[in-house]
Amino acid sequence: HLEMLEEPDFEMAYIWYSISTALGLPGSLEARDDARGNVDDEKIAELQGKAGTIYESLNITSD
Repeated sequence: HLEMLEEPDFEMAYIWYSISTALGLPGSLEARDDARGNVDDEKIAELQGKAGTIYESLNITSD
């Protein structure tokens, strides 16, 4: 089931773009920074923590 939001969820975008940036995906740094511009400064540390928790749970290994 897909739900389209009326307003973009920049906080969730920031979290997933942060994870993408950590993985080194092309274009993710710029996208993360664009989302960052729409997130309150006081939320960034919390969102970074959430991104870190999700990233660690992914069990990604580099070869």
